[in-house]
Amino acid sequence: MDSVVTWGELIKIVLFFLGAGVLFYLLLAVSHLVGILKNINKMLEQSRESITGTIEQLPGITENVAKVSDIVKEEMEGLQKIVGNIGKISDTAKDTAEMLKNDIVVKAKNILDLIDWIRKLFNDKGGKKKDIVYKYKYKPNPDIVEETVDNDNDDDNIEQNKTDSTEEQSNPDVTNVKVKPDEVNENTN
Repeated sequence: MDSVVTWGELIKIVLFFLGAGVLFYLLLAVSHLVGILKNINKMLEQSRESITGTIEQLPGITENVAKVSDIVKEEMEGLQKIVGNIGKISDTAKDTAEMLKNDIVVKAKNILDLIDWIRKLFNDKGGKKKDIVYKYKYKPNPDIVEETVDNDNDDDNIEQNKTDSTEEQSNPDVTNVKVKPDEVNENTN
């Protein structure tokens, strides 16, 4: 056995062993695959009746799915109509609000402006504002309280009001209060 092994022969031997190993793993994979297929076949045999019943019910299930999809389609169309109606209602409410704003509120404002203008017309007669001034004078007779109404707003009235307030400060018994004659009699007794 003095033979010399060349590189080509060495490579062939290595490739042969590698091929044999791959073939061995391939046979193991096929044997596992055959075992898995046997298990699947057993499961199919055991549940054949339920699988057959399910397959028989598939047409009914597909029919029910078709009915449900039709119902959903109809409901969606109804919802679209409702959404459209809500849009119309909101547009109507918007138009009504604008009408209230433009018609009623503006007209009411115009009426109030007219009333203010008329009130100013009567108040500003002669360029002076007229105020009603009530003057009360105290007289020693307790049964009588005089009241005078002065509609003029002259400087004399302003000076008179100032003197009345100074009299009140110096004599606190004299005030600008209406007193009924009966009350005065009770207070003096």
